[in-house]
Amino acid sequence: MKKYILTLAVFAILSPAFASEFNVENLKLDANIKSEIETTLTQKINTLAKENIKAKDIEQNSDNEIIKAIKKEMEFTLKQINRNTKLRKNIFTRGFVEEQQMQQQRYEDMLKWDVPTQIYEYIEMNFDLNKVQNPWAICIYHNETILELRFTFDSHYVVIYYDYNDEQNHIKHIID
Repeated sequence: MKKYILTLAVFAILSPAFASEFNVENLKLDANIKSEIETTLTQKINTLAKENIKAKDIEQNSDNEIIKAIKKEMEFTLKQINRNTKLRKNIFTRGFVEEQQMQQQRYEDMLKWDVPTQIYEYIEMNFDLNKVQNPWAICIYHNETILELRFTFDSHYVVIYYDYNDEQNHIKHIID
């Protein structure tokens, strides 16, 4: 205890010796350093503003009815696929379980690539969003990997599908 009190006393006595007054007027910066600080700050502000704008766009798109329908169906499908991959492998189920493991990877890739937003952008480019009604998503995960979105548009039935295996053109549509 005496050591701690002695240490504090020595520190209290010596601290004014190291203290100095800092005057902002005496501080002079080189013009190159000032310009470099300004450019760094403006770049940082610009990147933060762009990130903020992107975050707001993503929030607006996530509230969209079409994207919600697709994501909800994809979540349900992934739950089904996860349940199927936990089946016990035997002579009858081995091929099915291996296929479901492959489907699981594909659907996780589709979520990572943000396929619901890609489909929304495709609809936005090719159709009038105000006339799109009753969106309904379907995920096919047996023998093929396809995500379908069905809706009515100007008294027509439209099917937009994302084919995982088609490397040329993943998103296509059919108007009935």
